[in-house]
Amino acid sequence: MKQKLTLKQWRKSLHLTQAEAGKLIGVGATTICAWETGKTTVTIPKLKKIMEAYGIEDLSQIDAGENKFWNAHKPK
Repeated sequence: MKQKLTLKQWRKSLHLTQAEAGKLIGVGATTICAWETGKTTVTIPKLKKIMEAYGIEDLSQIDAGENKFWNAHKPK
């Protein structure tokens, strides 16, 4: 079974700051923070960039945590 982590855990496992992750994905550190805390949702194009940058192969590897959007749309 592949590892299932939150976006923050994925970023930290790569030893990236929010600013560094933002540069890879094309957004600011505040956007990374908002995604990680569930204050805003990730668009599909940005989700693809996150998955590329973090080396995530499948959506099922992302743990939604308390994020209501993810919990409503996560793969079953």
